[in-house]
Amino acid sequence: MGKLQKTPATLTSLWQRLLALDCGLAFLGTKQRVPVDGTYTHVDLVFYHRILKCFVLIDLKTHKAKHQDIEKMTLCLNHYKAKESATNDNDPIGIILAIDGNEMMVEYVAGAISQQQCLTVYQPSLPDTDVLQAQLQQLLDEQGNNA
Repeated sequence: MGKLQKTPATLTSLWQRLLALDCGLAFLGTKQRVPVDGTYTHVDLVFYHRILKCFVLIDLKTHKAKHQDIEKMTLCLNHYKAKESATNDNDPIGIILAIDGNEMMVEYVAGAISQQQCLTVYQPSLPDTDVLQAQLQQLLDEQGNNA
């Protein structure tokens, strides 16, 4: 397995693939700036889930996901909950997609959502981890063919 290049074209291809899954996602933007502790960080893709009524933040990593990546996502989720969500919105959820060598990982970050609520309410309406991994593999294959 090669190394995924995190380019604007890759992010565009990823969000188009996720919309094609027809799972209730509405695309809002790429590389969204999020204020955290007096500085800014970025989240790669931002969606709004029409059925769950919540933001879905996705970060694409070209390395094995680390504890710091999960902490960053949690901070971004807290910002979206406090500053971006409407009063009737549910808590946002994060997804970290990581490719490192031969390893592919999909990690759901629940933030303020309980693990049980994440499993029973959120995940059935979100793309399955196997589907997300397949989309990552296709992106990787495309980049290999275009190199």
